[in-house]
This record gives sequence, structure tokens and C-alpha cells, in this order.
Amino acid sequence: TQDRVLEKSFINSLSIQTTKYREIKSFKDIENGFRDLGNSILKTTKLGYDGKGQYVIKSELDLDKIRDKIK
Repeated sequence: TQDRVLEKSFINSLSIQTTKYREIKSFKDIENGFRDLGNSILKTTKLGYDGKGQYVIKSELDLDKIRDKIK
């Protein structure tokens, strides 16, 4: 599909479990997701491919780097 959130929602609706995920609408959502889920990969909903549009989050330092990039 062209939209990761729609794709995961659809797959889960078929009773096929995907990895845990959250829809992100603000930087606070990113911080809360990392605190709740731990190590994560932030991905764009659309147009990301081959690692483009993705950020690995393993620490508070990674959150700071992302914050600087999305301002």
C-alpha cells in the first residue's frame, strides 16, 4: 500500500498481528511512544522507501536529534 497506517490497520483487521505501532501526530506522540514501546523506528506514513523517511530511536539523544530535524 501507499499508507503505512492504513496498511497495518487492514492487516490487523484480518487477525494478522503486526508489530506494535502508533500513529504519530505530534512530537509528544513520539516521546510517549518511545517511553511506552522502547526502541522504535519512526517512519513516514507515505513516500518512505529503502530506509528513507525512517529514524531509529534507541535513546533520549535520538529523540533530540529527531526534534531538531522536524522543526
